[in-house]
Amino acid sequence: MSIFYILAIIVIAIFVIFFWQFWPTLIGGAGFTPTPVNKVQLALKLAEVDKNDIFYDLGCGFGDVIREAEKKAKRVIGIEIDPVRWLVARLRARKSEVLLRDFFTIDLSDANVIFIFQYNNVNEKLYEKFKKELKPGTRIISYYWKINNVPIDKTKEDIYLYLIK
Repeated sequence: MSIFYILAIIVIAIFVIFFWQFWPTLIGGAGFTPTPVNKVQLALKLAEVDKNDIFYDLGCGFGDVIREAEKKAKRVIGIEIDPVRWLVARLRARKSEVLLRDFFTIDLSDANVIFIFQYNNVNEKLYEKFKKELKPGTRIISYYWKINNVPIDKTKEDIYLYLIK
């Protein structure tokens, strides 16, 4: 095999990895960055998640948030659009449902806690969906990114809790 073919394979592999990592950002979503476990635990505590809760993680990645939420909530649902991340999350989930779907197409009306780690523009679109679908009192946990023009009900470090009114 010539050096040309080896270099071509390396360049193609780098392109594929780069594209896979950043394609959600290119289509208007958030890039993939796992939520640190200590932040997940803090978020679950801030939102007072317990055994009566139906918990959704919108953009669950490799399933770090849903694995922690399984310890607290009655039912946990992770939504992921990327097939590779979905598969990893599904394999890691103990008792969560993990759906390979676009979270904008999912009916969230049974949720009473939702976790998001999305960019501001996505959060704003999601909030419009939340106002239409969610019951008053539903808790929205946003890690790192605020939901613009929406009053925060509680905050701890870079975790923001919103209540649907």
